[in-house]
Amino acid sequence: MSRLDASYASAAAAPVTIGLLGYDVPVLAAIASLIAVVLASMIAPPPPRPLKLPQRVALIGLLCLLMLGLVIADPERSILLTTCWAIGIGFTGLPLIEEIQRRIFARTGELTGAPAPEDDSHADS
Repeated sequence: MSRLDASYASAAAAPVTIGLLGYDVPVLAAIASLIAVVLASMIAPPPPRPLKLPQRVALIGLLCLLMLGLVIADPERSILLTTCWAIGIGFTGLPLIEEIQRRIFARTGELTGAPAPEDDSHADS
């Protein structure tokens, strides 16, 4: 095998990436993950509280950003694994975002000494 053939073979095996804000993003993994989040959100059970359409769109957008962050943070993961993560994230939806919120508030409270805010996640919007 010549050097040209070897370099072509290694380039063909490498995932296609694009630069996004200084990070290499694997294109196929990102696209598959974002599609999986949206589709999983569509078949997921209803959230614990009803969401209006703009809130539903915002929730799916947050889940897509979360998944894109995971793909960027670990670009070596396979497309299959990132798609499975995306299905799980899309399926859990609002409870996942609320759990992340609780953990952020708890950690911020520990760092600043401020009390954690009341749990008003189920208040009417």
